[in-house]
Amino acid sequence: MKFAVKAWSNGGARAGILHLGTSTIDTPSLLLSTRKGLPHFISPDLLSCLPSPEDSIQCLPEANSTNKIGASFETPCGRLLIKPVEYTEMISSTRPELWATLADEVPAWVSDKRNKTSVDRTIKWLDECISLSPASGAVFGAIVGGSSLEERRRCAQEVATRKVSGYWVGGLGLGESMDERPALLNAVIEALPEEKPRLICGLGLP
Repeated sequence: MKFAVKAWSNGGARAGILHLGTSTIDTPSLLLSTRKGLPHFISPDLLSCLPSPEDSIQCLPEANSTNKIGASFETPCGRLLIKPVEYTEMISSTRPELWATLADEVPAWVSDKRNKTSVDRTIKWLDECISLSPASGAVFGAIVGGSSLEERRRCAQEVATRKVSGYWVGGLGLGESMDERPALLNAVIEALPEEKPRLICGLGLP
């Protein structure tokens, strides 16, 4: 990761470019994490006030319906099973500047076996997404592990060995306590290289 300043003002504002592997993102840039297309903390009447947001849609997968083939999502048109090949086709079609690999997110209360399975699937899907190589943007490797320090650490260590531009830390805000979060995040961060960016999702509303 590299950041270069293009211009600055006397007031301290600056414009720059964030280099993520072969991709670049102009800054300042607004990234909205949304569910089913609408930022859940912004009402529709306020959308016109935003400075041309580059929207990112976050639709959480249904853990009970996800299987080894792909992640299951509840959509306005019903439940949809998304396989890695279909996911990367969507990425190639929308051409985002930054995207995260498909993840099997599970709530904090699942069994140890289900949690381990979610990590295994997420790593498998990561490899499939990378091998399919959609022609778009910087890829962030997804990291899950529920409320297990061991699985969080294992997932982070595995993802850190892959050729990705950064890391997407998911599976948070799904039942873990606020007291658990620091240790869960530390288990992940300690296993990742310092020179690559990390995007943490699910910590709550701003």
